[in-house]
Amino acid sequence: MQINRPGMTSWLIFDLDHPHPGIWETAGLPAPNLIVRNRHTNHSHLFWAIEPVCTSEKGRSRPIAYMRAVYAAMAARLKADAHFASGPVAKVPGHPWWRTEELHNKVHSLGDLAEYVD
Repeated sequence: MQINRPGMTSWLIFDLDHPHPGIWETAGLPAPNLIVRNRHTNHSHLFWAIEPVCTSEKGRSRPIAYMRAVYAAMAARLKADAHFASGPVAKVPGHPWWRTEELHNKVHSLGDLAEYVD
């Protein structure tokens, strides 16, 4: 499923190709909104809701660069697939193939998330 619509990013999604979806805690990051994991391998996608960032040709370069920097720093801490870059497709939350956990419904600003990374 394509979570972020074309030209707008509202979710930072991280692809964990390891069986440790709780790594966000040991990495010192705030809780993701959703953890969607494979029932057999425990590999997962972690979802953080963010204030939308326009990534179309009408988007401003500084917010896009800031979002990418925050994403890269979080991906490094999570040992996530650095090439995934929030999709465009992701595991579908709530689908019976996956185990979905909703931890909260807060929408983060990039500034909030940036406080947790270098």
